[in-house]
Amino acid sequence: MMLPQCLVCKWYLEGTKACPAFPDGIPDKYFKANSDPGYDNYSPHYGERRAHTKIDPDQVGEYVYNPAPRTR
Repeated sequence: MMLPQCLVCKWYLEGTKACPAFPDGIPDKYFKANSDPGYDNYSPHYGERRAHTKIDPDQVGEYVYNPAPRTR
């Protein structure tokens, strides 16, 4: 199962739908994208979805998707 990229990113603030790059809330185009770093897609149901691998002009700082180390 592929989780949304934000849920497995080391910058994600658990339970908030926010991160340092988007402290007021992560845009759906990133939040709804899966964790494949090459993922870009559009669907009528979800709209635009993009891997957050480049700095977005609307974000704060230089944070981009960075997979968190797996803990178990």
